[in-house]
Amino acid sequence: MKRLSIVVLGVTVVASLAVAPSATAQTSSDLGEPAVVSAVEDQMVLDEATAAAELAVTESGTTQADAVVVSPTGDTTARTDNGSVVQVPADPTQDVTLTAPNGQSVDVGVPGAADAAQAVVVDGTTVYADAAPQTDVVVKPTTEGVQALVTIDGPAAPTGFDFPVTVPAGGQIALGEDGGAVVFDATGSPVATVATPWARDANGNSVPTRFVLEGSTLRQIVEHHQTTAYPVVADPAWFVVWGARLIINVLVGQATKWWYERNGYNCTTYGPWWWHMVACAKPVR
Repeated sequence: MKRLSIVVLGVTVVASLAVAPSATAQTSSDLGEPAVVSAVEDQMVLDEATAAAELAVTESGTTQADAVVVSPTGDTTARTDNGSVVQVPADPTQDVTLTAPNGQSVDVGVPGAADAAQAVVVDGTTVYADAAPQTDVVVKPTTEGVQALVTIDGPAAPTGFDFPVTVPAGGQIALGEDGGAVVFDATGSPVATVATPWARDANGNSVPTRFVLEGSTLRQIVEHHQTTAYPVVADPAWFVVWGARLIINVLVGQATKWWYERNGYNCTTYGPWWWHMVACAKPVR
């Protein structure tokens, strides 16, 4: 049986997660009731996966979602604190979906979806084994969105992990000054944010990592190599943005440049939205 090792950010703890062929989830008709795995091959799967995931979200500054429902087929649905809905499919070829209360949604693909095994769900945490050589992906809903942990078990694993993003019609995704990313809708309003990525080795040491954009695919580069202490865990955390939580002031120039040019402004410099109200001339159409 395959063993999936999880190392938690900032803590020198290794938990071995025995990936069972299947898991049966107890379902609920109410999002207010957390999901419970009622039948697994080994109780250790439940205990160790739950402990590791809780430590991971704590170190990342996120909190595990309380309202999680797992369907009989293994699909997971959770509600965030602001009323947004996170859907994590058991089928790795389907996208993780984040839907805000206003109906706008962002779909995110799982790295290595074509090769990953059907998910195993343990206490609301979805595990996609063998997403790539020596690589597994763990997806967990949080109170603000969803957290994806890419576990790298050895040097044969790739150094790039692709998260294909489907943005709202007319929108785009752009990198932020903090190393994270932002998804915009057609009006230039942020719909979702991605936290600055991190990666840690088995000794708790930082492993260099960063995001790059290839079209609408967000790629996380993790610079591991033969001398790295494996396993390595890399984590991009997705957050849903809604209401007054605007973050346009922290975006790189390319994001604001794209929006203002799209809306007909003639600018030579780019800054926050209020700057363009006084410094930019909007041509007559």
